[in-house]
Amino acid sequence: NIQFDLTPREIEHLERFLEMPSSALLRLGESQQRNALIISEIARLNDEGYTVIIFACSVEHARMLADLCRIRGIMARSIDGETAEQDRRLWLKQYKRGDFRTLINFGVLTTGFDAPNTNAILITRPTASLVLYSQMIGRGIRGERMGGNEECLLVDIEDNLRDFPSESQAFNHFKWS
Repeated sequence: NIQFDLTPREIEHLERFLEMPSSALLRLGESQQRNALIISEIARLNDEGYTVIIFACSVEHARMLADLCRIRGIMARSIDGETAEQDRRLWLKQYKRGDFRTLINFGVLTTGFDAPNTNAILITRPTASLVLYSQMIGRGIRGERMGGNEECLLVDIEDNLRDFPSESQAFNHFKWS
């Protein structure tokens, strides 16, 4: 168990906007113990042949996770709102083509991105937004009729706070055949 406490101001923000404040996400992304667990999970997914999109806590967190992956010999790229457009286009094309299987992002791949080869989603950022959560898992659960995979593994680093929606609530928003 990793201890993580919100400040009174962060709790107020969470209650008002139903979203984790960026200050808390930054601190969460700096947890060495938590990041060691995340990297172990990424390594497991890589070893098992998954093509995974990872949702990080912040820009810095996404970049650090990509660096830690590369140190461990896992080919990974990090994409965020500050990534040069040319690099972003190239890396997304390479990911879709299967040149590498680990794509880490913060704040850019929740909508408007389809990669049918994605068969795992790793969520490292807590959210109280069912919309955001649904968008994140939606990158992997396209289904065969939409050109995606029959199955997609969802790994959620569960440090979501009490009263946060669970993934079972998000799944109720999708129509399953």
